[in-house]
Parts: sequence; structure tokens; C-alpha cells
Amino acid sequence: MDSSGNDIPPGVTIIPPLNFDDYPFHPGVRIPYTPRQREQIQNRNRNRSRNRPTLSLVARGAASAFHKPWDQRIQTAPTPGTIRLLTPPAFAKGQFLLETLWYRDMSLKEWVEKIDKAVADISDNPIAVTFRPSGYIDSLKEIFHTNQRMRWYARVVIQRWTQRVWRKRTQCNVDMIDMQPIKDADAILLTDVKHRQIYRFHRRDVITNLLSNIGMADEMLPAPRHPTNPWTNARLTPAQTIAICHAILHDYAKRGQCPPVLFSAYWSSRFHIRRFHDENSALLSQQAVRSYFKDLHEYNMETVFETVTNLLNLAEIDYITTSFRRWLRQTPQTAIHQDWLRMARDYTLYINLHVQVRPHWYSDDHIYYDVRRLWDRTEIPDPASQRLRLLRTALTESNSIPVPTIPLITQSLLFQAFPDASGSQMSADLAIQFIQNALFRL
Repeated sequence: MDSSGNDIPPGVTIIPPLNFDDYPFHPGVRIPYTPRQREQIQNRNRNRSRNRPTLSLVARGAASAFHKPWDQRIQTAPTPGTIRLLTPPAFAKGQFLLETLWYRDMSLKEWVEKIDKAVADISDNPIAVTFRPSGYIDSLKEIFHTNQRMRWYARVVIQRWTQRVWRKRTQCNVDMIDMQPIKDADAILLTDVKHRQIYRFHRRDVITNLLSNIGMADEMLPAPRHPTNPWTNARLTPAQTIAICHAILHDYAKRGQCPPVLFSAYWSSRFHIRRFHDENSALLSQQAVRSYFKDLHEYNMETVFETVTNLLNLAEIDYITTSFRRWLRQTPQTAIHQDWLRMARDYTLYINLHVQVRPHWYSDDHIYYDVRRLWDRTEIPDPASQRLRLLRTALTESNSIPVPTIPLITQSLLFQAFPDASGSQMSADLAIQFIQNALFRL
């Protein structure tokens, strides 16, 4: 029967000829006979071709030969974390073992391991000596050190070029306190590679910002944080922190001065904030207490009041709580306020941190002696009203209570509401104290 015509009997299906190029031969695989089988195999081959791993152009090992030539790879940047030889392969002087170094890029760890392994093979394996050319170790080290030196020179050139370009438009070129231009002798430069900018700060602003960050505290608990950019308040990178600290140290050395103790402790901790906190906890606690008692304000008013009243009670000094609290809150503050603030600070350091701030504070008696002397110099205004002051004057002059001139409520306060424990009438001083406590209690 002629299959090319249209006289095909019913029920007969013509199968198109097979293209054996679409069906690679695999042992144990049968050739498909139905369209469904062919479609399944074609889909399987299509998915396999999509997921088939491609050969890498960069060699994975010394035995692999799939790599780009050095003259093509040198035109592109190496993979981050790897070192590419900048000298041509002719630097190997025809030695095959050295020419293999140009086949692929290696990391610093791989270079060190390769050199150490070559040294160990020559010293321990006598067979390796016969296969290695003379001076192989010296040539290997020379190639590595020469390449590292060239990479360092290239980095220096790039840094100097970028510094020259970025210095044409520096940021924050003014003093942050008086907003005046900064002199060259007081300028400290901070390079921001991420944003491609250079900040020009006054040395005072940089030192103050650094010390305030590493000496930061939450009330009287130290909580140092990483140094920040004084202009943007962004956290400095480790490289920027080291550069800023070196500039500060160079500035102190140029002026013949010693850096602060807090800065020296931060330098000794290798600029690691957690290590700085753990190794200098006593110093940071002392700095936190000093910062807390630096000024007298509403946030530390109650702490200062409790500390001072505790000292007054221990020194057995008679005082009126209400009048002393009002005097402590009055404005403007006087020099006596600052003396009591320093007394509270030194006593807190003495009790909490066992720091003897004042040399003569080697016993409690000397502390109480200073408290009594300071109390004698303190003039606290009388909070009593004019009527109460007149009553006090009359009691002082006559040493008795003029009953006809005192209202009935005052008589009840003096003789009925507050009788003496022995049953007799109380003295005039005790009566005045009770009246003051009743009238001026907060």
C-alpha cells in the first residue's frame, strides 16, 4: 500500500521518522515508539540541559585546565578576597611549577599554606627536592612579596588620588561651637569612603565627641557606645575610629600634652567597645558618677537631697527638712550649692566605689567634720511666716508662752495636742518645732 497517498485505511496512524540527534544513546534506555514517550523524553532532555552545570572558567584546582589566560583575567577585577598576580607569567623565568601560580587567583590563606607546604616538603621529603628546581622557595616568596608590594603601592596611589579629589569640597569646614573657619593647625580630617566625602573638624570637637561617646552612662551606670561622626552622628567604621584616634594622639604629642585617661584606656583595649567596658569597669563607673553629679538639675535633685540629708543625720546636725529642700531648689544657684553637690559626689564615690577622693577622708569622723564646716557656711533662709517669726521672737525673749496673745487653736497645738511625755507642759523650742512641722510640711 502506498502510504504517500490519501488512501490510508481507518485506524492506522502514521509515525513520523525519528530524529536520533534528539535522543542521546544511554545503555539500557529503549527507543520511544509512541508520541507520548517521545514527548516525555524531550521534556526530560530539555530540563536536563537547563540544569546541566557549566564548566567554570576559573580553575578549581591545580589539575584543572579550564581557566582564562592571565592576559584576559588581568583586564577585570579579581574576586573579593582573592589576590591576583600583577606581574606577567614571564616573571617565572620558564619554571613550570612557578608558572602554575598564574593559572588562578588565590586568597592570602592559600598563599601562606602553599609557601608553608613547599618549605615542609623540601625539609621532610627528599624526593620532592629532586623534582623542585634550585631556589624554588626563594623564587616563590619573591613572587608573593613582590606582588604584595605592588598591590600596596597601587592602593596608596588610589588613596592619594581620591584624597586629592575629595579635598576640593570638604564637608563641615567650620568650628561647631562658634561656626568659624578652622585653622590648619587645629584641623582633623575624617574620610568617608562610602559617601566619597572628607569631613574637616576642629580637634576640640573630635576629642569632645569621642570622649562623650566612650564615657556615656545611664544615670550612674556606665554605657559606652561606639564613636560617631560629629556632623552626621553616624557610627564610625573601625578604620575611621583608628584614624581618628591616631590623629588625636598626634595632636596631643605635637602640643606636648598627655591624652586623657579615658582615651588611653580605649586605646589599650584596641578600640573594641565591649573589651573596653569589661577591662575598665571601675574607671567607667567613676566617670559615670562624676558625670551624674556634674550639675544640679531636676533629674538628680532627689538623689542629691537624700545623700546630703543622710550626711546631716550621720553628723548629728539639726536641720529642717522642708527649708533645706526649698533652699536646694532655689535659683540661681550659689557657690554653696556647688559645694554640697561636690560633697554628695565625693561621698557617693567613697561609699559605692571605695574611691578616696579627698586625702583626709580616711575615717568617718573627718567626713562628718567637713559636713559640719560646710553646714556652718550655709545660710538657709527662714521659711516661717511673719506671724510665726513674731511668735518665736516673743517666746525667745520671755521664755514663756504669752497665753492671752495666742489664739485658741495655737494653745491647743501647744498644750493639748502635743503634751509632753511626762505630763507637764513642753518647752518653747519644742513647741516652735511642732508648729513649723505642722505648717510647712510638704
